[in-house]
Amino acid sequence: MDAHPDAGGLGVKMLDGKGNFLPESKRGLPTPAVLFIRSSDFPRLFPRSKIFGRYHLGFLDTDKTNEVEILSGAFMLMRKAALDKIGLLDETFFMYGERYRFVVPINFWRL
Repeated sequence: MDAHPDAGGLGVKMLDGKGNFLPESKRGLPTPAVLFIRSSDFPRLFPRSKIFGRYHLGFLDTDKTNEVEILSGAFMLMRKAALDKIGLLDETFFMYGERYRFVVPINFWRL
């Protein structure tokens, strides 16, 4: 985090038990358009497309540091200054929805 003072948080490259990359490691903002495209076969057919691969950001290199829109709740390291600005976890959010709460207020930071 010291090397990237403009980063508000970071996630990690997640692997399954066999060492395979988990696409949940990097996620795009689930807008209605992104979710509509995700419900089709296009993301499976064109996972590296900047249009069809927006949900799991399949066009980004899995072995490099990337800026993402959503951090996975499995591992999320947040800068204290960012948390001070947006607040801690909110119990009114349904399970797994909490990560989306950080998206809008933290947009002044890089993820």
